[in-house]
Amino acid sequence: MTATSAKQECDDREAGFTLIEMVVALALLALMTALLAGSMSGARRVLAVVERNTTVVSIGAVQTYIRSALASVVPPQSGDGNDAAGAFSGSRSNLRFTTTFAAQGQVDGAYRVALSLMPSAVGTTLDLIVTQTLVRDGDIDGVTTIAPQLRSVLIPNIAGFEIGYFGAQGEIPDEMGWHSEWTKRDRIPRLIRIDVRFLSGDPRVWHRLQVPLQMAD
Repeated sequence: MTATSAKQECDDREAGFTLIEMVVALALLALMTALLAGSMSGARRVLAVVERNTTVVSIGAVQTYIRSALASVVPPQSGDGNDAAGAFSGSRSNLRFTTTFAAQGQVDGAYRVALSLMPSAVGTTLDLIVTQTLVRDGDIDGVTTIAPQLRSVLIPNIAGFEIGYFGAQGEIPDEMGWHSEWTKRDRIPRLIRIDVRFLSGDPRVWHRLQVPLQMAD
């Protein structure tokens, strides 16, 4: 074997070894990519669970507020008008009442509360809005005074909101039933049910809220 052929054989072996190294490196790279993709997928699942849990908490807080406010409703007074203290009225998508429930951080007292819908800033969805107005002492005596209003978004980007009222609106108390609106301002219903609908694919869930009113006739 000449020196030239020996050198050529050595170069061939080194070239083959480098090729093997490339194959091994590519295999390791593919394995690392697969592991990284799995980790990212797992992270996305964890974030989705956290987001769902946060959403559930917020929906639960909204239901707690509505339930507490309705449980402390002020009964209507004789001769109450639409804006007088204690006036109670509602339609399929709006509800107005007076309550003594004050959320955390608010001044104790009676509040006029209005639940209503407004178009969302994004898309064609709706926002569930609550407007709270502190009732002044003069309001109870029949003198209306201007009070600041606090308007907040309870639930953003919903597809629909529906309220039902159970009670008797006629002169015969035994004629109980569900109504899509409540026009008897001097009487409050026995039960109120509230349903909220979300768009398809929205992870939020609203379980029907049904609240008995303690001061109903």
